[in-house]
Amino acid sequence: MNIAVGVAELRNQGFGSGHCQVSAPPDLGVRHARLAVNAAVIWCELTSDTLDDPAAPWRNSKV
Repeated sequence: MNIAVGVAELRNQGFGSGHCQVSAPPDLGVRHARLAVNAAVIWCELTSDTLDDPAAPWRNSKV
């Protein structure tokens, strides 16, 4: 949850191409972009793996 919120906060604080930003802030580098992208990828993989897990806690194991 913190990953998703943290990436959203970066964007909301003007560290992204959204919200009418014309260019990237000078104090962020490629490593910061990689961190944001990789964090988002990991979050998506975790969510997908959890949804595919037959032993997920919300599934009824008696079916």
